[in-house]
Amino acid sequence: MSLLESRTVPLWIGNEAVLSGITFPVTNSATVATKPLRPGSGVVHGSGGSCSPGRRICYESVEKKRQLSYGQVETPIDDFMVHQINIQTSIDLLEELAGQIMHTTDAVVQPSKQSDDMLAMVFREPLGVQVGIAPWNASLFLGMRAVATPIACGNTAILKASEKTPMAHHFIGRLFHDAGFPAGVLNVIQHSQEDAVSIVNALVSDSRVRKINFTGSTAVGKIIAANAAKHCKPVLLELGGKSAQLVLPDADLDKAAQAAAIGAFTHHGQVCMSTERILVSESVLDKFSEKLAASSTRLSENIRPGASAEHTSKVAALLEDARAKGARILGGGEGAHQDGSFLTPRILVNVTREMKIWHTETFAPIALLIPFSTVEEAIALANDTTYGLSASVYTTNIPLAIEIGRRLESGSVHINSMTIHDEAHMPHGGVKESGWGRFGVPWAPRNIRTKAYVVQGEGDPFTLCDVVLDEVQPNEVLVEIWYTGICHTDVVVQHGGMPLGGYPAVLGHEGAGVVRWTGSAIKDKSLKPGDSVLLSFHSCRQCRFCLEGRCGTCPHMTETNFVRPARRDAEAKSPISLLDGTKVHGQFFGQSSMSKLAVVAEASVIKVDARPEELRALPPLGCGYLAGAGTVFNVVKPQVQDSVAVVGMGAVGIAAMLAAKSLGVRQVIAIDVVESKLKAASSLGATHIVNSAAEPDLQTALHAIIPSGPNSIIDTTGLVGVLEASVKALAHGGTLALVGVPAPTATMRLNALDLLLSCKRVIGVIEGAADPHIIIPKLFELYRDGKFPVDCLAKVYPAEQLDKAITDLESGLNSSIHLFALIVILPMASAIARAGLLAGKVSVITGASSGLGQAMALEFAKQGATVVCADQTPGPNGNKNQLTHEIIGDRGGKAVFISTNVADKSDMLKLIRDSANQFGRIDIMVNNAGIAPEASEPRPIWETSLQTFERTWGVNMRGVFLGCKYAGTQMMRQERNRGDGRAGTIINIGSILGVLGKPGTPAYSATKGAVIAFTRAVAMDYAPHSIHCNSILPGFTRTPMISAMTENVEIEREMAQRHPLKRLGEPQDIASAAVFLASSMSDGITGLNLSVDGGLHSQLSL
Repeated sequence: MSLLESRTVPLWIGNEAVLSGITFPVTNSATVATKPLRPGSGVVHGSGGSCSPGRRICYESVEKKRQLSYGQVETPIDDFMVHQINIQTSIDLLEELAGQIMHTTDAVVQPSKQSDDMLAMVFREPLGVQVGIAPWNASLFLGMRAVATPIACGNTAILKASEKTPMAHHFIGRLFHDAGFPAGVLNVIQHSQEDAVSIVNALVSDSRVRKINFTGSTAVGKIIAANAAKHCKPVLLELGGKSAQLVLPDADLDKAAQAAAIGAFTHHGQVCMSTERILVSESVLDKFSEKLAASSTRLSENIRPGASAEHTSKVAALLEDARAKGARILGGGEGAHQDGSFLTPRILVNVTREMKIWHTETFAPIALLIPFSTVEEAIALANDTTYGLSASVYTTNIPLAIEIGRRLESGSVHINSMTIHDEAHMPHGGVKESGWGRFGVPWAPRNIRTKAYVVQGEGDPFTLCDVVLDEVQPNEVLVEIWYTGICHTDVVVQHGGMPLGGYPAVLGHEGAGVVRWTGSAIKDKSLKPGDSVLLSFHSCRQCRFCLEGRCGTCPHMTETNFVRPARRDAEAKSPISLLDGTKVHGQFFGQSSMSKLAVVAEASVIKVDARPEELRALPPLGCGYLAGAGTVFNVVKPQVQDSVAVVGMGAVGIAAMLAAKSLGVRQVIAIDVVESKLKAASSLGATHIVNSAAEPDLQTALHAIIPSGPNSIIDTTGLVGVLEASVKALAHGGTLALVGVPAPTATMRLNALDLLLSCKRVIGVIEGAADPHIIIPKLFELYRDGKFPVDCLAKVYPAEQLDKAITDLESGLNSSIHLFALIVILPMASAIARAGLLAGKVSVITGASSGLGQAMALEFAKQGATVVCADQTPGPNGNKNQLTHEIIGDRGGKAVFISTNVADKSDMLKLIRDSANQFGRIDIMVNNAGIAPEASEPRPIWETSLQTFERTWGVNMRGVFLGCKYAGTQMMRQERNRGDGRAGTIINIGSILGVLGKPGTPAYSATKGAVIAFTRAVAMDYAPHSIHCNSILPGFTRTPMISAMTENVEIEREMAQRHPLKRLGEPQDIASAAVFLASSMSDGITGLNLSVDGGLHSQLSL
């Protein structure tokens, strides 16, 4: 860097540049050049009070800051630091503040626990003057962070600039001025190093200063904290660090090595989050060291000098102390190689706790490479420091990484990312001697950014948008929406056909998902994060109807579900906003479930003990199914001898029909104009069906079935003609339940005298006159018992087909689709992890690199399982382009590879132990690995060698024995799976040849026959321990093993003809069978040898 020209850098006071006659030199360590600086003198404080936040001004600041250049950077900084950390991160911070600034002074309403009629209001108020003390090493961003967030929250701020980077910190004052901030909002103080102590003491002791934030060394931070304590002032401190990067055995070593080198050497190591310790598993230490040395060499060529020759000399002394006590430099090399402020980057090995460098933050391009043998040791080493600012964990096992991260004593933990990582919308700070408190936008306004489908105006389409959710109130629940139903109500409201509080709006009123947060004042104390929940309509829970369990009859239904948000604060503000601050009508039906995250009123949240695979079928229980079934249970209340007719076989109508059937009602009549729906209703239990389009008179049609007329008619159409005909068709004393929504101007014509003399009644029913907290658990139990088969009634649309789903709904659907409800999967949850039959389970599959093993591994991952791929090589014949665990990872699943010889006892024991240690349990063990030496060269028994027989037995049977023994023992030690109640599942892969035999394969057929008998015996052993054990017997299936037997098409065709289904099996056939045996669908099965052979087993011979 060339000599900087002489430049005057003033103080910035009251929006004006203030000069004094004082000058002091600023040294550029890259050239040891100086420039004179003329700052102002004295201390001038901000105006106190609060400043009205302005989003426009923040956005103006962003545009001004985009004009930054190297001219504002006085210290030698590499391009990454300039562009990514200093400039771009500053812009990100301002943009986040601009998007959320409106919420910083919101009120929080707390319901009183003494009385429902009392509310407590908590207001966020600005503190006043806040002092930010920023360092030089990332001067632009850290200076901006020190003052921008306090200002956004309505405070005024004083930036005490660093004497090493006066221009950068002066630029921040100029930036706020040019963007239009009022005078006195931000003052910037410049000073010499000699005056630093007196300036800080004056600021801290001044009565107008209400809070101090400091970023810098731990030693200085302690002094400032002690001084502030004397004046009872809060402080926010981000101090030093000794950050550790953990590299586990299954990590991507190339990425981990590159991250470690960048994390250690960026900005000459002068970053508080620098990677100073690299903890590596002993099993990959050599490979990792080679890659780290290569990455370090490449980066060293572009390392710029440090900021101070004096500090560099101190670090050189630490290096010499370590070398004198036995440490050495990775890749060779001697000494520290100091050249002024430049220090040659070094990775030290053979370091011990006796060395000073083990405990001391170097703030230099130096890192320690430390091996570990177990995860527990790695955690202990990482925590063996007085610091706790940042850490990182490299592994493909994300659940394990999260578990490790929660045990690390660190302010932040980054998974598969380097320790130098900070984002504006995330909290940032340390623990232990790395400070306390958190910087970051969420720690001021505390709002949540998510995605939702927004209807911008009446008749507009559903558009996926970024939105901001307000802080969850004490009587609310934050729910992660996995699935949401969409029905006619959403579409009618979209087009303005029903009252709504306004647009833009987020609709959706049949959500299903998982609790992520609960407010402190919710009444259901059993509700906790992680619980599966269904969402339903909102009611006041206070009127006589709600107290009697008839919440659907609540007189406030329209108001709290359509017109205004469910929250009870004084202004009833929606919890949803667009990024520009525009309020979005939210808490539609207490939920607005067409969103990734939803702030839901407690009254709308119903806890269910549902497995992940069940949730996708259940959203309509919250409204459509509830409305129909509730009308039967709560209003009509039919007896066994009664007759019930249901008009309209939509979601509501079919639910009413199923509810009547569950009560054992004698006659249930389904009425519709779509023949396919009527046939489906008949298959579900309707005793009679009526196609009203083919019948000129509904009364005549019903009386032809029941001469006296049905006791009850439930109408879901809302059509006046149908309603009038239904009244006439009713039996004496009968009830017409009006459930469908009529047109606003619809008018029924009834003969009042006839109504009186026949003792008939017509009653309007909203939401089944039901309490969701009572009826939904009841319907869920009926579903579990098979009496309410809603899983076969709905069609699931992926999120990208939302428009098609609505079109299908509005058009009445193709008559060939027996569809009663629509469930739209919004892009809120991973289909692999949350919708699958094996969601949350941990599986171990031997022989997973190819053939049947690979097919099962891929399908297990697709169904949500974590997969441990065990084999001798990770790909087919070592093919690195087809690695099973990498394919799973690329598809969004979770998988690791563990090299295993299934015939080796120690390998199998290690496989089970390592899998259980990494993932906490093993739910599924698939013993698949096998060999077939006779496949390519069949031999009769008299030509089969003992060596061939023993080798085949050693893999095919010994591997199954070891897998069953060690996996089963692990399963007996662990708790039962919450989803299906099992301790574990074992699946052994046999062969149909174990039943039928085949000439020329005595060894292979014998081992597979042994697997069959062995499986039955083991199943009986493990049954008392809730461990299921079954086997799958494939027929001729397209695998590499079969390929060895079918070298030409004719042989393959002949083999296929032997199967009754006239085709060879596919690996996917076996994978699907394995999923069945591993899932809750096979709860009543153990000891089964399942033939998947196209019917081959039914023949007496081959």
